Amino acid sequence: MLSTEAYEVGDAKVTCFVSTNYFAVYRWLLKNGTAIFKRVQSPYALVAVLDDQGSITVGGK
Repeated sequence: MLSTEAYEVGDAKVTCFVSTNYFAVYRWLLKNGTAIFKRVQSPYALVAVLDDQGSITVGGK
């Protein structure tokens, strides 16, 4: 059974579908097209823009 947790980060609605010590799946729905978040749980993140268009900036690059 999938247990989700939803919360707000600024103008974004975040849903956590699964989270373990090694792997997590989140959905970020952006209301204004911008979200700033810090990766704190693991040393690796895979981020994909699924609809429309967007860009990902990490460390100013």
